Amino acid sequence: MPEKVIQGECFQVGEVWQSPRGFLYKVVDIAGKEAILRMGTHGLGRKTKRWVDAISGWSLYMEEE
Repeated sequence: MPEKVIQGECFQVGEVWQSPRGFLYKVVDIAGKEAILRMGTHGLGRKTKRWVDAISGWSLYMEEE
């Protein structure tokens, strides 16, 4: 039985995260145990990879309405 993933517990496709340095990254893909992130809220910037569960210091970004 798959475990239920709580939002903000690991990187998931479509989420926008703020790094410890204040940059925003959008999760565009999950490849195995690596998340592929692209800089910016629309995911159009440079690409980087992180482990799916490597969220220490990162925070889930929510736009103010």
